[in-house]
Amino acid sequence: MSVSEAPNATILAHPSTGAKQPVIAIRTYPTTLDAHLARIALEAAGVPAVVVGIGAGMEGGPSGVRLLVPEDRVEEALKVLGDD
Repeated sequence: MSVSEAPNATILAHPSTGAKQPVIAIRTYPTTLDAHLARIALEAAGVPAVVVGIGAGMEGGPSGVRLLVPEDRVEEALKVLGDD
């Protein structure tokens, strides 16, 4: 699936290089704490991840908190997270 076909695809710039890469929201969590725990697990496995979402304290609001990974690492990320 290309980025243009993916409904939840976003383009982000890499924090250190500035290179732009497509990322996909692979999960939505009810709290930022849940999302960051998943991000930490992914990064420990070598998969870069970003948490985005409007939070009120530790809550993600009505739309939740999204966990984004590079488009080319989606399958690997889902294997790391397993069936939550």
